[in-house]
Amino acid sequence: MARPSRLSVRDVRLGYSRRGQLRVNVVDGVSFDLRAGETFGVVGESGCGKSSLAKSITGLTGPHAKLEGEVRLDSVRIDNQDARAWKATRRRLQYVFQDPLGALDPRMSILAQVREPLDVHNIGPPRERRERAAKLLNDLGVGFQLHGHAPVELSGGQRQRVVLARALILEPDLVLCDEPVSALDVSIQAQILTLLAGLQKDFGLTMLFISHDLAVVRHVSQRVAVMYLGRFVEVGEIDAVFARPAHPYTRALMAAAPSAADRVGRSRRRIRLEGETPSPAARPEGCAFAARCPVAQPLCRSDDPPLKPLALSGERAVACHFPFALEAAA
Repeated sequence: MARPSRLSVRDVRLGYSRRGQLRVNVVDGVSFDLRAGETFGVVGESGCGKSSLAKSITGLTGPHAKLEGEVRLDSVRIDNQDARAWKATRRRLQYVFQDPLGALDPRMSILAQVREPLDVHNIGPPRERRERAAKLLNDLGVGFQLHGHAPVELSGGQRQRVVLARALILEPDLVLCDEPVSALDVSIQAQILTLLAGLQKDFGLTMLFISHDLAVVRHVSQRVAVMYLGRFVEVGEIDAVFARPAHPYTRALMAAAPSAADRVGRSRRRIRLEGETPSPAARPEGCAFAARCPVAQPLCRSDDPPLKPLALSGERAVACHFPFALEAAA
């Protein structure tokens, strides 16, 4: 039996105005469902719109942004809520930022910062809030001797644990992780990823996990979406996508990553992508990837392929006129 949808995103577009006129869509018609208790990975090159998508969901888009589409949390629409309703929603929806030092207040102790969400939402008596924050920090591996320290006095891994503690202190239903380990050393990354996997199991968390690192996404996710120029170009179960990527862009990403190359098939040949990613302000006609695709056909340059299910592949979908064509060419 399929798990219920915790987060539902429908045709979300996030645009920014330039001089009050031109609106550039950095997220361009994205739709997906995130099931309760699932980790859904979003992967792609820098600038493809991953973080903008997360900010669209959490209302962190800024004053010059225009958001279209619908975002629902447990069937309740949240993209058009007023400030009072958003405060209640934020108890259930938490964001983990890429830079743990930048996300923390340099003037406050880490214990005070983990306790702060409980103060903002007036949860429990003051003494209980302090004890609850201290216990969670300790459970996440930040010992009592560090609770009075400022963020700058901690290591990168310790700071990321503090950021996770602050996100989890409200016992949210959904956590959005935006490149949470990209600023950490490889050994510390492994510790944080193992911690996240344990937290998902212990807390029953639902997570949207954003990263440019394919190996990291594969480690924590059950399903994955590959994003290019503001749109999803491939979506599917993590093992199916890694075993046989359908979109040429997905295959090129995996061939370029040594840790993932062995899952692309027998050939580990690096796929050279020519040219640069187009600007969202000047999206080309047809498939946005056509100018860089080694197997593009005339149809690709004239007709924009929609994201549609692959035949006989369960829940897998791809936005490509000729799926698996690069596999055949290799």
